[in-house]
Amino acid sequence: MRLRLFLLFLMISDQTLAQEKIPVFVTILPQKYFVEQIGKELVKVSVLVQPAKSAETYEPTPRQMTDFNQAKLYFSIGMPFEEIWLPKLKENNPHTRFVDAREKITLRKLEDFHSDDHEHGLFDPHIWLNPTLVEIMATQIEKHLSELNPENAPIFRANAAQFIQQLKQLDQNIRLIFRDLKQRKFMVFHPAWGYFADQYQLQQIPIEIEGKETGSKTLGLLLEKAKQENISTIFVQKQLNQRPAQSIAKAINAQVITVDPLAENYIENLYQVAQLLAKAMQSP
Repeated sequence: MRLRLFLLFLMISDQTLAQEKIPVFVTILPQKYFVEQIGKELVKVSVLVQPAKSAETYEPTPRQMTDFNQAKLYFSIGMPFEEIWLPKLKENNPHTRFVDAREKITLRKLEDFHSDDHEHGLFDPHIWLNPTLVEIMATQIEKHLSELNPENAPIFRANAAQFIQQLKQLDQNIRLIFRDLKQRKFMVFHPAWGYFADQYQLQQIPIEIEGKETGSKTLGLLLEKAKQENISTIFVQKQLNQRPAQSIAKAINAQVITVDPLAENYIENLYQVAQLLAKAMQSP
């Protein structure tokens, strides 16, 4: 009887170990979506920047710092707060594998609204808003999950291939949305959509530059630019202060539309944003 109980205990223990999930930390919600598409039930993903929080000004909570001790893998993405916190996290968690999601991706600079070049300012961290760049990130995620859990590598590869195919389809669908547009410029409060705009031959006109408040001189130039380009819509990020955008919108008789670059339902959200942008740029 004791032998049977012992064997049953071993069998249950083996099943528990087999079902143990890889603890993964990421910076933002879209990354959680990416990792879960590839890891499925084999991963447990935690996110630093919670819903309704700004990724540009975020600071991890004490609880998150404690929970991070369980992480076997962390994918950073280049947000400003990471420059401060990454050294601390690495020092306190030598067992965690730290991976920069920007590996093998050519970064762009945050552009000024009156400049067509990107040769100044900070690097733009919003790489996830270009589906083709997410394909690179997906390959990276699959690689590191497979190295941590080799026995399930075939599953990770199959899931990554399926996800990449979904991203390719999303890219094609968005290209169709913008295909016949003559107006290719749109105004945003925070310049999060640069990689998206580059991918689809669009140009974002940002109100805020590198987190700085818009001065009276710059505001005047923005108003003039908006009228020249027949801008009828200003897109704002729901995590940020919308008052500056609303003031400009009132001055040029434009509407304000909220979009979320940090939404977790990545494919659905990006397709909906593309539809909103196209509709706004078609407006007289």
